[in-house]
Amino acid sequence: MNETPAQYERLWRFACGGLIVAAALLRLGGAAGELWLDEVWSCRIAEQMTSPWQVLEQHGLNNNPLNTLAIHLIGSPRYPQVYRLPAVAASVLAIAFAATLARVGGRTDAVFVIILTGGGYLFVMTGSEARGYSGALAMALVAIWAARRYHETSRGSWAVLTAAAISLGWLSHLTFAIAHVGLLIGSIAAVWRRPRGLINLAQLHTAPLVLVAVYYRVFVRQLGVEGGPPKPVGDGLASTASLMTGLPDHGVWRALAVVAAAGLTLLACRMLWMQHRQRLIGLIMLAFVAPLAALLIQRPTFLYPRHLLIPAAVLAVIWAHGLGMMWRRRGAARVAAVVLIAAISFGQAVRCDALLELGRGGYLAALQYMIEHTTNERTTISGSDDFGNQVMLSFYTGYVPSGRTVQYVRWTNIPESGVDWMLWQYPHGTSAQRFGEDDSGNHYRRVGEWHSAPYTGQHIALYPLNPDSLGFERPGPPVG
Repeated sequence: MNETPAQYERLWRFACGGLIVAAALLRLGGAAGELWLDEVWSCRIAEQMTSPWQVLEQHGLNNNPLNTLAIHLIGSPRYPQVYRLPAVAASVLAIAFAATLARVGGRTDAVFVIILTGGGYLFVMTGSEARGYSGALAMALVAIWAARRYHETSRGSWAVLTAAAISLGWLSHLTFAIAHVGLLIGSIAAVWRRPRGLINLAQLHTAPLVLVAVYYRVFVRQLGVEGGPPKPVGDGLASTASLMTGLPDHGVWRALAVVAAAGLTLLACRMLWMQHRQRLIGLIMLAFVAPLAALLIQRPTFLYPRHLLIPAAVLAVIWAHGLGMMWRRRGAARVAAVVLIAAISFGQAVRCDALLELGRGGYLAALQYMIEHTTNERTTISGSDDFGNQVMLSFYTGYVPSGRTVQYVRWTNIPESGVDWMLWQYPHGTSAQRFGEDDSGNHYRRVGEWHSAPYTGQHIALYPLNPDSLGFERPGPPVG
């Protein structure tokens, strides 16, 4: 018996709901490991607050106000992974609104975008850590949807929702600036040549622009300059292409990822241009024009894929439209759509499996290992990152066994006799040396390593002083 349209609709809703639940469970799994430096840093900022109203008084780029406020309100839970739950919820909301945006093209478009964003490693990674990226993404997609509805109906309620989403997006993370610029440019293109175009534009964007001006004066301009390991803009863009396509981020694979991402984008844009030109223009503004404008204006010295999370989600919507149109053509086009989504999903699954297995590093496990293998009650530690180690150790001090103490010694203050342990952090794509030496000539030998998933955390290598005297006759196996 043939199924009715209502039955098709119920089946589609059931499939989308199942995929979103699976994506939520995947994020909860990714949120189960230890907190890494950026998250711990956010927790330290929240601990300095005595009142929620002080959230905008913490002037550091790692202060993502809504995320910091959530951490402050949660307090001191038994399990710090609870701090990640707001990000998980925001990420799931983002998937739902990405599907809503893609649904205008067809049911299969929505299914494809749920697969791309629900299982995409970039979205899982940022959607399972206590930072503001997933909140900014969710609010960006809500604002895009609300602005689109306003341009269709000119109802003031959609303008209010757009303004609210823009405000919350800015408070979530400064990368929301890309979405705001894209929304503004897209709105100009949408109302161009309309009789009441300028009035509609003013109704939609005046309030958000005023709020952003106040936010900039009160908070943004006070922020200090912080960053991470160098990553040139070109590398950041190529890494984002690798993450989106699921291909490895090294060697010829990286070049192939760039070509594949560009090819799929051009194919999807060509198909959309023929049938949904106005919709495509708005998406291009958000996925390409706004990020390019931000790069040209800011000229950053480093760029990480997480900084391009919002354009990546919009690109996923473009790809989903293209794959959906291929599916509806049937025959070889439908087969090609299935092969493409399967290939992308396989690469994403490999990375997500690494996140579930390794988490964002094993700093606490390494700390406990050093304490257990130190004969003295006090364990002295130094390492490659004085600031990062001091932040992490201050956070995990509560996990030190009773009767034992840990003292961190800055690299320049290491005594002539050395320290008990050298904790060396090294980025992905590199390896730890077998031996180490401090400025006084003391020798250390690597005895263990703790690895982290790609694009988050850092690998850790431990080097005890005089390892033979501590019972280490040979380097131990990697841990984690």
